[in-house]
Formats: sequence, structure tokens, C-alpha cells
Amino acid sequence: MVSHFGSGSSGLGNRHYPLIILVDEEDRNISHQEMSEKLRDEIEKALERLNFTEQDSRIGVADRMLENWIIVDWDSFDDNHAYKPQHTDGCNGKSLIKKVRGGYHETTDGVKYFLAANLDIIYQNSPICRCFIDQLRDLDCDYLKFDKDGCGEDDMSR
Repeated sequence: MVSHFGSGSSGLGNRHYPLIILVDEEDRNISHQEMSEKLRDEIEKALERLNFTEQDSRIGVADRMLENWIIVDWDSFDDNHAYKPQHTDGCNGKSLIKKVRGGYHETTDGVKYFLAANLDIIYQNSPICRCFIDQLRDLDCDYLKFDKDGCGEDDMSR
């Protein structure tokens, strides 16, 4: 999972905190929790090999794909509710976006749609996103400045 991590992280030199890693689960046959733990173990080992012993890392794994977080806030994505799924964690958000929009490019459309989505709504309605965002609570980041406290507990069973 982290075969390319070592070469890409060699410029960090224990100077940049935290290291934030967010990946898609895609078609792997393990839960996002298992994948997150496995990824954390592999990253820690890779960091040790590079002598980065104090690197703060935060790891998030989107359930299947990041596009699922985009469609949580359907109203920011599309006015037509005909294709709106009831539950988004674990669905195939990428194919749904392609179906609704007639095409989709991850690195351009994906960024645009993600930034247009209301993070407060995503946080409230995606337990997996909430779990990731909660790891970042201590960071001073404008994007993360929204009312997280009124959104309920971190309940991964929903």
C-alpha cells in the first residue's frame, strides 16, 4: 500500500507536521478501519526506515471513494434528486457522478465538486468523514472552521 511513500516523503525531514494522508478504499476487501490501521503500521515502518521517528501522521480512508463525500451534500452537487442515494458511505459515488453529469474527471471536477460541498453537511452525515476530520481538530485550518460540536458523536455504526 505504501510502496511509493518512502521516496515521496524523503523531503519531509521531520520538519512538516502533521503528515495528512487520505486515500480511497476502492475495491479492497477490508473495512476502512482495518485499512487505516494497516496503512498506519506500514507508514510508521517506512518513516522509521527514513529515520523520521517523530513524524505526526493523520490517516483517513474514505469508504470506497472520496466521491461519496461529495454526494453527501447532494444539494450543492445537483438540483435533481432523482439519483440521490439514501446512504453514501460504501456506494459508488464516482459512477453516480458520471451518470448525473455525463462525465467526470477526478483531478479537476472532483476538486471543484468537493470544495463546493458543505463540509458541515458532510461531517454530519458521513461517520467515516467525521472520523477523519476529528483527527484534524487541533489544526488551524480555515477549511476546517465549521461547527463540529453540534453534529453529534463520532458514531461509526450509523
